[in-house]
Amino acid sequence: MEKIKYFFLLILIIAFGTQFIYILSEELTFTVLQKIIVISTQMISIVGFTFFHIYKREKSQQYQSIYRAHVIVFMIYILNLGYVLLFDPDFGRNAQHLIGFDLINLEFMRTIRIFVHGYQLGILSLESILINIIGNLIIFMPMAYFLPVFFRIQRKWFVFFITISFLVAGVELLQMILQTGSADIDDWFLNVFGAISFYSILMVTPLKKLYGLLERKEE
Repeated sequence: MEKIKYFFLLILIIAFGTQFIYILSEELTFTVLQKIIVISTQMISIVGFTFFHIYKREKSQQYQSIYRAHVIVFMIYILNLGYVLLFDPDFGRNAQHLIGFDLINLEFMRTIRIFVHGYQLGILSLESILINIIGNLIIFMPMAYFLPVFFRIQRKWFVFFITISFLVAGVELLQMILQTGSADIDDWFLNVFGAISFYSILMVTPLKKLYGLLERKEE
């Protein structure tokens, strides 16, 4: 069964190749769903490769492989997160997209009201509004899983809340400085709320066993 891992490795290479071609191409565009499928395929391929790689191996080797898989998946998430937030033209990451918009918005719910008003006027579609709102809610959710896995102190909710709040604020400021987005209080709220909500769900599930398993990598 160990040979099956090479099938997942092939899928992983194809998924990365597809994404690389998309990034380099000036004409090729992906829908949000297609991008999610490509990124999900990358992560699922790593999980599949790891599962069949550790099959029937010693416990110590299993722990090390599982931890490395977490590190790799987290790195893929960070790279994709950075690209979507700072460079992806399909998400309006360019200075031209910001013409007519304020680079800083500190009025709570202002941007969301603008979206709703645009929908009422027929300027924006309901799909684009939902993608923006739901996208902002879920984009930092993986942090609620990975940060507590890698850093024990992040298993305290107030520490995680402070961390994710400053992290998102830093991203918002970076978008403003690079002119690839605006520093928007609504985006900050949705990002943080989504991460905290997912964190709350994870903390009531039995993740202590997973934390203990990953910490055995050093044994």
